[in-house]
Amino acid sequence: MYDHSFNYVTFTKELRKSDFNKHKRLRDPIYKNGIVLNSVISVAGDFSLYSPLTYTVIRGRNVYRTAKFHDELILRKTNRNIRVISGLKSNVRDSIVANVKNLLSEGVSYRIYRLDVKSFYESFSKDDIFNKIILRHDVSPATKKIIGGLIDGHDRAGWPGVPRGLALSATITELLMKDFDKEIESESEVFFYSRYVDDIILVTSGLEDEKGFIDVIKEKLPTGLILNQKKQMIKSLSTDVSPRKALLSQSLFSFEYLGYKFSIFEPFNNPDLKKGQHFREVFLDIADSKVKKIKTRISKALLDYVKNKDFSLLVLRFKFLTSNFSILDVDRDRKRLAGIYYNYHRVDVDVSKALLDLDSYLRKAVLSSSGKLFEEFFCNTTLAQRRILLKFSFLRGYKRKVFMHFSRENMKLIQGCWAYA
Repeated sequence: MYDHSFNYVTFTKELRKSDFNKHKRLRDPIYKNGIVLNSVISVAGDFSLYSPLTYTVIRGRNVYRTAKFHDELILRKTNRNIRVISGLKSNVRDSIVANVKNLLSEGVSYRIYRLDVKSFYESFSKDDIFNKIILRHDVSPATKKIIGGLIDGHDRAGWPGVPRGLALSATITELLMKDFDKEIESESEVFFYSRYVDDIILVTSGLEDEKGFIDVIKEKLPTGLILNQKKQMIKSLSTDVSPRKALLSQSLFSFEYLGYKFSIFEPFNNPDLKKGQHFREVFLDIADSKVKKIKTRISKALLDYVKNKDFSLLVLRFKFLTSNFSILDVDRDRKRLAGIYYNYHRVDVDVSKALLDLDSYLRKAVLSSSGKLFEEFFCNTTLAQRRILLKFSFLRGYKRKVFMHFSRENMKLIQGCWAYA
């Protein structure tokens, strides 16, 4: 039976293998014992989880973390308690992308809604949080105390909603969105519904009144939440599949979702197939916004080189951008694969324009002498150095699944110049 209490044993179970690598002193039994006891003492006293938090401003948003490790254990245990009670399951980005692609290939008429919730974490109502979590009979008093202190402290500091960046905050928001998800998914004309944090995607029959349906969504959103009109996209295919005779055609429409660009085409006519047996072609590529982000990282890497003249570091950054590697998933306490292939492994590589565009930009960045940045870089490198950089390729790194190993120290150096770019 699951133990909801906050005690020495349950806090010890929140320790992860990765903690012992990050905090070397935890390998000392006496030090580890002290950390766990500090967690027990903190919860037993007049404790507010908000007080030990610190934050960094990223893109104009406060992103929070715990300043002390024993407070992190408290946050982890509280988060686990809520997830066990609520039965929440994490949405997997890759499965959502696969499901959307399969559904859009169907040869029927449909309408797709790509929606975004504005200022997601900051917009939740304090009253809603208390009503749906603090007043639940199955939430232990200690868990209520910690969550209440977190939200109260955040509110008293002048910040609305829940603190962005915490795993517990993500769990709280998922619990608050649970009823909304069920209600929208059960709408009669909805074929498919999925939400990844604040990104919502819906596929309907297209028979519903578009404006009326959006009004229903707005009405059912939890108190305080509103849709971001600037990021809203609605597209319709009003007829069933219409096979094309020409080999080439324009896409019916394209949109971006979860890092991918989806492009939908009518299929090439196959005379061996009967009416109703054709499926639309849906091609996936790296989203334009992600391509722009990678280009920005290339430029910032060059800019940093111009300042410090560290060519070996520049080579490491080019390796990082064009290859694949493993990183630690701290929430699951295990390594996962990442990089140009593993971040976008569903890209249809044979028709990808993004990978070719990135390679073209890399060559331009290395060889061009026009523009202040490129000119300075060109003047501060030798022909031999530029030839080394030209050996890197996004397309090759993707197709061959080129894998590199980076130490933790090198990862910090590599990412140091990007500052969340």
